[in-house]
Amino acid sequence: MLTFLLNRDFKKIILDRAVKLSEDDSATLITDPDELKEHCDATFAQQFKSRQHLFDSDTDTWAQWRDEYAPLSHFNPDIYKDLTNEPTTIEWQDTIKECNDKSAPGISGVGFKMLKHLPTSLVRILCKLCFLFFQTGIVSEQWKWSQMYSIPKPKDGTLTSTSHDRSYS
Repeated sequence: MLTFLLNRDFKKIILDRAVKLSEDDSATLITDPDELKEHCDATFAQQFKSRQHLFDSDTDTWAQWRDEYAPLSHFNPDIYKDLTNEPTTIEWQDTIKECNDKSAPGISGVGFKMLKHLPTSLVRILCKLCFLFFQTGIVSEQWKWSQMYSIPKPKDGTLTSTSHDRSYS
């Protein structure tokens, strides 16, 4: 929505081919749309699958790490008392100040550099809006989207894109 309001184009990558590696390392170029969709779904599902954490088990592996995940007793519990309060403009500005100007903006197209230069009146509105979202748990469906960019890895002196490339969102 913000991209539209700011009169910006929504940029996306069109994936019309992919290289599929078999277990014997032979490569096959996929161009069939249905097969390509299946391959992409399988690749991303493998990359972002749920991990088996073992937190609730009595295994030896969990026993080795249990203390690391135990609550830290040296923190004063009062540090959490204001966690559900509306953020102040000072908190907002201190947080935004720490953000990297060179980070890529999300789908909205609004980056940290733009947020750092907002007038105080708009920052107050954004603080109230963020608090409302936090209280209700209601957020725009588009804010839940992510953009995936495959970063090709160099192989044998050339850039090739495979299903083993690292994806960033």
